[in-house]
Amino acid sequence: MSLPGKTQPQSQDSFLNIASNLQNLSQLMNMPAKKALEDRSVNIPSAAQKRDGGKSTASKKRKSDSKDNDVDLVDGTADSTVPKPNKKAKKDESATKKGNAQEKDASSKSQRGGAGDNDVSSIHLDGEEIDSVPVYDTCDDIRTKINRFLREMPGASNAGFTRTINAALAQSTGMKATAAQLGRFLKKHGPTDGAESPVFYASYVFFEKLRIKRKKPKSKKREEMESVWGRKGMDLHDLGNRAFICHQSERPYVTKYGELKFERRQRWCGATSVMWS
Repeated sequence: MSLPGKTQPQSQDSFLNIASNLQNLSQLMNMPAKKALEDRSVNIPSAAQKRDGGKSTASKKRKSDSKDNDVDLVDGTADSTVPKPNKKAKKDESATKKGNAQEKDASSKSQRGGAGDNDVSSIHLDGEEIDSVPVYDTCDDIRTKINRFLREMPGASNAGFTRTINAALAQSTGMKATAAQLGRFLKKHGPTDGAESPVFYASYVFFEKLRIKRKKPKSKKREEMESVWGRKGMDLHDLGNRAFICHQSERPYVTKYGELKFERRQRWCGATSVMWS
């Protein structure tokens, strides 16, 4: 038979053990619920995120994805450190290349039209020592060539051009041209207008030597001029400043080759001679 005094401590210990077990069981049951609540609190959008519809999160995600999708242009592997092509940089590079090409082209033109390319001292023409080189260009032809030369040669001037054509003449020549004479010659118009100017003869000698140096063929007009004028070449006379005596039924005129011709009128007007100028 058990004593009453010994049963009370055993009952108390059992109660404490049961309470401790219940507490442990309660902790075990509450842990998943607490973790779920913590995970849920992370995924629950804030009030600000609700207002913008989650755009901030989506934007951040897209930015992150764009970095991850960068591909190395060398080996094709993903590399977030490789920057994407910059349109402005490409545009600047294209402009630089275009500028370099233009400078190269301008430099090439400058070299073609420079003093070295226009040096014709190695070319000799028959009769140049006595200023009697046969001329097979009209004054209008020479004016066309001069204007083209001044347009195409960088930094060309009237004074510079006269120095160029004078250098093409023999040292003992008396046909040296001046810038003032060049200005007056360019203002004239007609096949023989300005033929007596030193600019006309000196320019012809220069352009003829330049043609030979560059190995260019004669033009059709040049061949026609040779056929019209023969070995002596064109007369260096300005027919617009000269007077002619002809029959009353005739009228003088100048052809495109610089020739003086007389046109006969349809009706006979008598034998009286008249002067045309």
